[in-house]
Amino acid sequence: MNGSASPPLAPLVGNAKRQAIHSLAGYDYQIWRTVEAWMSLGPDEALFIECAEDFDMRSPDGSVANQVKNSAKDISVGSEDVLASIANYWRMRQDNPGAPGLKFRFLTRGSICSEKTSLFGGRKGLDVWRTAVDGDDDDALLLARDLHMRLKDLSLLAFLAGANADLLRAELFTRIEWVVEEPGHDQVKSVVKHLAQRLGQSQEVSVNRSRDAIPALLEHCREVRSGAHNVIARSCE
Repeated sequence: MNGSASPPLAPLVGNAKRQAIHSLAGYDYQIWRTVEAWMSLGPDEALFIECAEDFDMRSPDGSVANQVKNSAKDISVGSEDVLASIANYWRMRQDNPGAPGLKFRFLTRGSICSEKTSLFGGRKGLDVWRTAVDGDDDDALLLARDLHMRLKDLSLLAFLAGANADLLRAELFTRIEWVVEEPGHDQVKSVVKHLAQRLGQSQEVSVNRSRDAIPALLEHCREVRSGAHNVIARSCE
């Protein structure tokens, strides 16, 4: 952190048509993941709930929009959720020109599966995505061709058709992270309890008191999520 104070962090602009629709179990899982992220924030970071995505993490150095799926369903490049996320990310970039380096994380309990139809010759599309990110130019161009057949956004289609491998990697493929095989509900609760205990120890608060604070943190996130205003949840420390 430098000597001068950073300007206040503003929420990312989201798609007004986007609605977060969850089952009760999915909603509760998302709230626990949000508290987990909140308790892991650094001193210069801020958390925004239900702005661009389920929760967004911002710092003076960059922004990450996070979508949380409490589902064990496997995903592929052709999955509806994956294609929607790519399109949403591209729109988010356009809506947030003041957030350079904006990234998107898709978190799910599912794994990567094979495509029903693709140009990948039997390889899993999201594995091709990873090799494209790692520097394989041929796979970057192949992935762009495949996505061009699946997506509809005209601006994104023009980018996919005209960009070289380096630009595809820099402006799209490295900006979206597919985080699979995420922990289940009980495991996330255990992580949050551990984080609460660690934060409590740093402030000489007992283990029991630290864990007793968790329900209040969950309720605060629920209130922020359902509120009419974009409220910043800063580090618990």
